[in-house]
Amino acid sequence: MSVAVAQSKAEVEAAKIDGVATVAAKAMQDVALLSQMEQSLAQAVPHASGRLATIADLAAISMAGIVADSARRIGR
Repeated sequence: MSVAVAQSKAEVEAAKIDGVATVAAKAMQDVALLSQMEQSLAQAVPHASGRLATIADLAAISMAGIVADSARRIGR
């Protein structure tokens, strides 16, 4: 019985890890696409590069916050 309980707890923890990894992977993909778009737009309109970088940075910080929050929520 205690082995089954331990295995069940391990499966729950593994599922939590998978959840955090999924959220993090999505955020990393979106940050990469965001960075690619920022670079492309900055090449097209060099005068806007500073503003584009600011917007991209704010979005990336927001995504990082979501990853951190989800890790806390999932980890409970």
